Order: sequence, then structure tokens, then C-alpha cells
Amino acid sequence: MAGDGVFKWYWGLGQEPEVCYGEVDSREEILQIAMRECDGEGFTILEADKSVPSFHVFNAECVVENYIDENAECWGEDGPELHPDALQESELEQMLAATFKSWMEKHRLVKTWSFGTVRNQEYFHNGESK
Repeated sequence: MAGDGVFKWYWGLGQEPEVCYGEVDSREEILQIAMRECDGEGFTILEADKSVPSFHVFNAECVVENYIDENAECWGEDGPELHPDALQESELEQMLAATFKSWMEKHRLVKTWSFGTVRNQEYFHNGESK
């Protein structure tokens, strides 16, 4: 999954944390937070960016077919003369993705909790790097 390219520092309990906390700019800051919060338990710090969902979820052929089916009373017996080529279908899919993305962002429905890319992961046991 692609990331947004905005790398921040996080921490989580154990060597392979399932949940991470933080989202700060520096390694030193996240290390201080983790040491304060973990109370002697082992923890991992890591640098990561947030995952970015894909909005290209539309199949133009299906959209056109649904359009034809939903408007069956508008066509003659043979249906509409509607046969978009591959370039037109690609254009429709891109336009639908852009509209869907805009709608999701407008209503603040896009919230990812997973990471796209993780780097600089380091485990600490009793405050010491392992």
C-alpha cells in the first residue's frame, strides 16, 4: 500500500507492536515519550508515513451497464447506441475516482490508521536498544 510520504515517529509496546502511538517529528521526542509511557516494558519506535487509500474503485463498463439498465424505458428494443472505447472508459474511471475522492475528503470520511512505509524501526528493552 502506498504512503503519503509524510514521515513521523511512533512507538508501540513489544517488538512487533499492533498499535502505535505518537506521530511526532523527531526520534528523540518519541523515545522520551515511549520511555515515560512504557514503565519498564519493552517497546519499539519507528518512523512511518500513513497509508493512502485508492479511489480508483469504479469499473466503467459496470457503471455504463447500470446506467443502461436503470434507464431501460428510455431506449428502444435494441437499447442505446452507447459503446465507449477503452480510452473513454479510462477517462470515466478517472473522473469518478476524482469525484469520489473529493466527496470523501469534503465529509472527512478518509481516515487511515495503517502505515504505508515503515523505516528506522528499533526495539528497546529496559531502555536499551536491541
